[in-house]
Amino acid sequence: MPRYYFVLLHAFQYSLGDYLSYIHTPNILAFFCVSSSTFGVDKTKRFIILTAVNATKELLDRLIEMAGKAQFISFTYTDKKAHEKARHTLIFGVNYRKQIQDSLTALQILAPTLTEPLQQQACKELMESYQKSLDCIDKGEINPNYTAKDAYVTIAQGIKYCVSTGEIHVSGLSHAKQVIEPGNWPVVNSKPLTLAKKALEKDLPKARWRQFAVTAENLQSARLQGVELVLP
Repeated sequence: MPRYYFVLLHAFQYSLGDYLSYIHTPNILAFFCVSSSTFGVDKTKRFIILTAVNATKELLDRLIEMAGKAQFISFTYTDKKAHEKARHTLIFGVNYRKQIQDSLTALQILAPTLTEPLQQQACKELMESYQKSLDCIDKGEINPNYTAKDAYVTIAQGIKYCVSTGEIHVSGLSHAKQVIEPGNWPVVNSKPLTLAKKALEKDLPKARWRQFAVTAENLQSARLQGVELVLP
């Protein structure tokens, strides 16, 4: 399979003829226009992104077409850390803000019923975190507590480019998972407060949010819009 490359062009540096020559360059899959405010510069400037990394043109074209429309997709995917191979069914195109809002509402209802101090503290911190995330989304800002805030460039709803790895990441709401080959998941020794937060979060909508790296190494096949795509 040929390798594909991520190319970032400043709109004010190149002519339309330059862009057209890039669009017809082999191994360039697609181009996207995004606001340069994503990069913390003047909003009147624009960038053109020509992209895909280790994925087929057909897959990304279909994902981009589906962006913003809640639809089922499924992946046969191997986790790079645990080496677990599984068939994941995902609701792609759902609104991430709604998952946070629904999770916050659920915690607000649950909070008065909690009696253990550790649970109360965990619930309080989660609600504060979710509210901060909502405020940042509404303002078009990145949550300052987000450790990977400079790691991604949003291409479309549910599709991001990872700056550090050069990969395209696809995210959505987990609907089902069928393990094909079990993996070896590492054991993490978490603090009691962290464990209490995880216990409260496990049944919330936000806990179902998943992200997948679209690479030839991780993704073996994808089913979307009634078509099965097998990656070479």
